[in-house]
Amino acid sequence: MITFVDYIIAPVYLAIIYIIMSRFQKSMTTPITKKYFFKALNLKIVGALALGLIFYHYYGYGDTLLYHELGGYLYNSFWYNASSWFHLVFKPMGTPFTEVDTSWWIAGNVFYQRGDAPTYMVIRIVAFLSIFCFHSYFVEAILFGLASFFGAWAMFSTLVEMYPRLHKQFAIAIFYLPSVFFWGSGLMKDSLCFGALGLIFWSFYKGVIKLKNPPLYISLMLFGILILYVIKIYILLCFIPALGFWAYLQYLNNIKSTFLKFFLGPLILSIAGTFAVFAVVRLSQNTDYAFDNLATKTKVTATYLQNMSQQGSVYYIGEFDGTLTGLLKYFPQAVAVSLFRPFLWEARNPLSLLSAFEATYFLGFTLYILLKVRIKSIIKTFLKEPVVPAALAFAITFSFAVGINAGNFGTLVRYKIPMMPFYVAALMIILDSNRKKTVSEQSLDLLKMRQSDGVDKEQKENNNNDEISSVTSVS
Repeated sequence: MITFVDYIIAPVYLAIIYIIMSRFQKSMTTPITKKYFFKALNLKIVGALALGLIFYHYYGYGDTLLYHELGGYLYNSFWYNASSWFHLVFKPMGTPFTEVDTSWWIAGNVFYQRGDAPTYMVIRIVAFLSIFCFHSYFVEAILFGLASFFGAWAMFSTLVEMYPRLHKQFAIAIFYLPSVFFWGSGLMKDSLCFGALGLIFWSFYKGVIKLKNPPLYISLMLFGILILYVIKIYILLCFIPALGFWAYLQYLNNIKSTFLKFFLGPLILSIAGTFAVFAVVRLSQNTDYAFDNLATKTKVTATYLQNMSQQGSVYYIGEFDGTLTGLLKYFPQAVAVSLFRPFLWEARNPLSLLSAFEATYFLGFTLYILLKVRIKSIIKTFLKEPVVPAALAFAITFSFAVGINAGNFGTLVRYKIPMMPFYVAALMIILDSNRKKTVSEQSLDLLKMRQSDGVDKEQKENNNNDEISSVTSVS
């Protein structure tokens, strides 16, 4: 699976990637974010390689290795008949192909046989990338990690643009959380989904919140939505309502007149709410996540994952009766298990122990915020910083979705990584908005305000350079 050839090919591709990224670094960074660029890229590459090596040498099996192996069958079809490869990689599943018999290439593909389109899409991507990297596991994993990096960097850049003084805190939330760095970097569905999530967040902020070149950014957002729709639609079903909520609060905040807020607020809410509900209903239609199938799908998935897992990693929330109301009554338990478990004494192996330390940090940080910051101040932050309640809304609804479905901690630690950066970033913004700022942080706030003012471009650039220099000298 991982061969000696991987150790020869991977350094060559890494050198090419680093040369290309060094060329694009300037256009992708600011003086504040520049120092994180290659640190974040290095973490993604290390995470991608570490995941494969651990599963290959320690466990001997795993989804990441299976995707590589099954993608290899499709890759081999290219050398037998290129048109059959094109058919298997780009045509819808089940499309008949009369030119040559393709059954041999998919005979052992359990995902194709049972019609698992999301997983088969990952295998297609592996087969496509294999053409350009000689089916090297290391290179494929690095390219998946690169996709995750772009999404993570887009998310980080967006948050730093909004709150430049919190660049260190956001780096922790997005790049340095162990589960996100490990599970969200390798040859897995999670890497592609994390990259798409960051792309959607960034393009929504640029195109919808800031209204900068909406056609371009909305097109990029739709591309990210397509990726999530194909691979993990349930992430999308939780994220879209949060985006609608963000847009509503942001546009409402932009109205300075209390009188206009009173009359226009319900109208903006109805527009954002209608968009979110329509999008969720349309996207989930004719899928396992349609509202009429949701409860049944959840019960079947949770039972299956519990039965497939090791006894020590199983957690039990309650007995599902197959109805939506029956699911909702377990909302607190599901959210708590996603955010704050496994506990340290529930860890059964090194990876679950890592997740347990992370969950302990989440629990401690949450309690610290609740004890340190008054409820009145939290509500004030919600009203003043619209991205905070939107991020928490996504984190909590997504925690419920994965907590109620996973059934075991091994699956849960992978499923929950999309919400983790949003949850930690939101708590950090709440904490920061309720403490006294240093001189350096006040300078960064001033820089942010001036960047949003309507000054002419030349004066704006001069002001920015002066402010950044002053911040550097203060620091």
